Formats: sequence, structure tokens, C-alpha cells
Amino acid sequence: MQRAVEHRIGIQAPAELVWELVSDFSTWEHWNPVHPRAEGQLKIGTALTVHQALPGEPVRVIQPVVQDWVPYEQLHWRSTRLGGFVTAIRYIEIEN
Repeated sequence: MQRAVEHRIGIQAPAELVWELVSDFSTWEHWNPVHPRAEGQLKIGTALTVHQALPGEPVRVIQPVVQDWVPYEQLHWRSTRLGGFVTAIRYIEIEN
């Protein structure tokens, strides 16, 4: 059984400005309450170190792998949990 959860927000700002914030992990604590800290390189196949802060749960460190990234357009990563039983794919997409 597959299950998908989708959440979208609209930001009225130029794509270049949004991409600068998304690609600069040092800014995440200022705008991303679910993933307030991230480290690593934006390179396909590379694992990132991301702190995940879900409401009511202790902060967890995950190591998603970059699946795709296109400057000023998108960042996609994939992580697995419970021995591969659960797969999460995160899409950050910027529309012009």
C-alpha cells in the first residue's frame, strides 16, 4: 500500500531569491521549522545530514540522498526508515 502526503506553500518572491535560501543550508533554521538544520553538498547521489523536528517528537537526524537538483528550479531527496520499509521523498520545487 502506498500513501502520499502533499503540502504546498506559495511564496511571492523571485525564483533566484528563493533558490538562494533553499541552496544555502545555513539559512534553513530561519525559514524551515521541520528541517531547521541541513549540511552537505547539492550533488546527485550524495547523502545530506538533515535535522528533522516534527511537532511533539524529539529532533531526529536523517541522511537523505539527493535524487535531483536543478538550480533555481528544484531539489529532491529520498530517505528510508525502518530498514527500508518506509521511503520518504521530499520535493522542493520553484515555479517561475
